[in-house]
Parts: sequence; C-alpha cells; structure tokens
Amino acid sequence: VLGRMYVEERAHESDRIKNLSTEMFATYQARMKSIDCKPLKAMYRNDEIKCQKVIFAAAEILDDMIAREGIMY
Repeated sequence: VLGRMYVEERAHESDRIKNLSTEMFATYQARMKSIDCKPLKAMYRNDEIKCQKVIFAAAEILDDMIAREGIMY
C-alpha cells in the first residue's frame, strides 16, 4: 500500500518510502513483539479467529500512518 501511494518508479530510490517502511515494521514489532510469522502464530493465532489479530494490527498501523500523512482514501 505504501509503495502504491509513494513510489513512482523505484522504491529503493525514495527516502520517504524507506522511512515509512522502517517505521511500520518498528511500530508493528513494538506492538506485536515480532514481525515473523512463527512467533506471531504462537502468540496470537487460535482456531476461532485464525490470524485476524495479526492482520488487523498491521492494518491499524497502516491506517494510522496514512491518516497522519494526510492521504485520504
């Protein structure tokens, strides 16, 4: 999503996308205690909701960042 919003040609040439990506991963790590699937599944997955909490956390962080950046969707 960030790439579609902020990259015109090459993501690796954009400081903005690098900074936003780094921020997103750091925020997710702080909130969920990992960014890797195996530990996330061990901490948050159950048979009823599967991995919804893991996915929703990423969506909430992304939504907050987009709102802060002033992008309307």
